[in-house]
Amino acid sequence: MKNVLVVDNDQEFHRHFCEGTRRSGFHVTECADGFEGIASLTVCLPDIGITDIVMEGMEGIEFLLKIRERVVDLPVIVISGNERYLDNAQKIGASDTLLKPFRIPEILSCIENANAV
Repeated sequence: MKNVLVVDNDQEFHRHFCEGTRRSGFHVTECADGFEGIASLTVCLPDIGITDIVMEGMEGIEFLLKIRERVVDLPVIVISGNERYLDNAQKIGASDTLLKPFRIPEILSCIENANAV
């Protein structure tokens, strides 16, 4: 079972996305911001990370940069409702990006593609 670390402060997103991802056979660790996500790295040992950009505390870009310092080869999918943020995330090392809103099959496809690399 693949471990997915999800960093997003949107409760509705967590409920919908994380449940759909679990039903697809993934183990999901949910975090509300980048600080919590970084702290969870050594506990959940993720196969992939998924982060939003705009959050309280540590935002997604900073989280992505910190991930790259610690776990260079961990695939990280960045999600946002702002396409410009996604372009910036791609430039600094996001494995993939996805514009919100999206459907569960779209993010599952991103997860599968990132893990294949």
